[in-house]
This record gives sequence, C-alpha cells and structure tokens, in this order.
Amino acid sequence: MKVSGITDSEGRTLFSLVQLIEEVRIKPSIREFYEIYWFGRAGGTMQIDFNTHIIDEHSWAFITPGQVFGMKSFQTVAMCLQFHTDLLSPEMDRQALGKTPLFHRPFLHTVIQPEGQDQTGLDILTKLIAQEYNRPRRSEFIVRRLLEAMIEVASRAWHLSNEKPDLKLYPDPRVNQLMLLIENNFNREHDTRFYSRALEVSPQRANGICREHT
Repeated sequence: MKVSGITDSEGRTLFSLVQLIEEVRIKPSIREFYEIYWFGRAGGTMQIDFNTHIIDEHSWAFITPGQVFGMKSFQTVAMCLQFHTDLLSPEMDRQALGKTPLFHRPFLHTVIQPEGQDQTGLDILTKLIAQEYNRPRRSEFIVRRLLEAMIEVASRAWHLSNEKPDLKLYPDPRVNQLMLLIENNFNREHDTRFYSRALEVSPQRANGICREHT
C-alpha cells in the first residue's frame, strides 16, 4: 500500500519516502526536492550532474534541488527521502543546509560511505524514519527531528570520509577548503573560475589566497 506524503495546509508535499527494490531505473532529470538516497544493497551506477558514481552498499547520496540525478541499479534495497525546507525547523533553513557539505555544493563529492558508529547511527535513523512515516498516526514532529539528526550525523560522516591525512592544514579555513577542492577535482577541473565560484570569491582573490599561504 502506497503511503501518502506529509503535506502542509495548502496540500504541498513537504516529505515523502520511497522504497527502491530490485531493478531500479531513474531517468536523469532535474530534481525538485532535496533528496537523500540510502543504499543498503545495490549494484549499478548513479549520475549526479555530469559525474557517474558506482553504487556501493551502505553508501549515501545527497541531492540539491536543481541538480540532475539518475540511476540504474539491480538487486536493490534502497530508500529515497524527499523533503522541502518548510518541513524543517527554522534554524535548519536553506541557508543552514548550504553550510553543510551535503547540499548546495555541487563542487564537492556528496556521495559518502560512512563507517563505524556513524554508519550504525545513520542506519538506525533511516529505519526509525521509515517506521514513523508508515505509522497510521505518524508524527510530523518526530519525522522532522529524526531527519535533522540524520543530516547532522551525515555531515560529520562526510567530514570524516573526506579527511586527507597527508593534506597540510592552514590557519585560514578558506585555504583548507581550496586544497580539498583541488584534491577532489583537479583531474577534471582546470579553470580557476571553478574554484573561485566554490569559494565565493573572485578568481584574482582565489589566486591571492594561494600566494599568501602556500
């Protein structure tokens, strides 16, 4: 039985949860909602914008409205959580989401494979959200709080999975961000404008930051 999504007083969908089972094909398209994909078991590929990613077990993908997403997967046990910022608490608005490494940052890798306690915690949160969502008398408040906790844990897991032990740390956090951007993107991005847009500075300022600290 299909469960209807959580809506507001005007009938707009604020949250929905879709189970993805066995063979799944999603034609690449521009997404309208924030989306979180959890893959418990799967084999295949997914496309995020112009990048193709292998789908690994216990991996996660985070999609921002306006991004292109598609996937081809088989033997799938996965879940897609779609939400609008109006579902979230006032402190977790679009601007706050943009400060996480998960959303509004297409220049970063937003596919992660958490480990240890973060993997366990995210798996538990996923199950709790699904259970609450499918309850006959579900609580929007509980779904909201569980989703916000999931975003916080996933943000920490992203930072841990993207730590570079051999990457020198600088006092200026902008330099650390720039070094991480270069580390993750230098094979395909050679234009200074890509990195300056990511840092929200001019190309001249990006070059200046490098000269000042390297």
